[in-house]
Amino acid sequence: MDNGIILYEGPSKIDGKPIVAILTGLAKDSSNTKTGAMLQTWIIRSDIAPHHAQKTGDDISVCGSCLQRPAMQTLREKLAKLLGVSRRQCYVKTFQAPRSVYEAYHCGNYQHLEDINQDDLIDAIGDRMLRIGSYGDPMAISADIWISILKYCGYPRTTGYTHQWKRQGAKAYTSFCMASCDLESDIPKAKRLGFRTALIGEQSTCPAQLMPEKHTCSTCALCDGTTGDVVFSNH
Repeated sequence: MDNGIILYEGPSKIDGKPIVAILTGLAKDSSNTKTGAMLQTWIIRSDIAPHHAQKTGDDISVCGSCLQRPAMQTLREKLAKLLGVSRRQCYVKTFQAPRSVYEAYHCGNYQHLEDINQDDLIDAIGDRMLRIGSYGDPMAISADIWISILKYCGYPRTTGYTHQWKRQGAKAYTSFCMASCDLESDIPKAKRLGFRTALIGEQSTCPAQLMPEKHTCSTCALCDGTTGDVVFSNH
């Protein structure tokens, strides 16, 4: 089995443009020291390299209204001035891993999910966690499709965060995504929809940030739980 497989090819649920979701890490663990040996999923435009899409604003197809998009710089600065809410630009270096995945995809290096024997895939995943949206927002793809993908993968433990939780139909994602909240005042709204919440704040509660010598995302169950919220330091 190859290191990666295509989970989805089709229109973005956000704007209808062509996107692809690719899982990597099956044969070779991620080198991300914070997440550890998690399987990664990359949600990218299928027709535009991710680092170019980010520059042109075409990343909206996979990132939607995320405040950390480069195209949202004016709004980030406005919030910082009005509310004292400081936010960095997206921490994902799209010219690195997402670009490599995009290029491998266009070289035909990945098989489609339906072409993989389900038992072999479940064995390859083992007890590793699956990160839904290492880059890109899970809500760019229908919740029904994600649930079907997770079923085929043997329902692995997951982490996932969405900035699109205010959109219509967001409740369908509450079982496998946390709501990425930009403001503390967003938390009660997200909770009313049934989401657990993730907030970028001053006092982190993330074990992988607080005790990196002891925890990675792959060994910490906080974001995979059914209860509880998390605060990340600005990253």
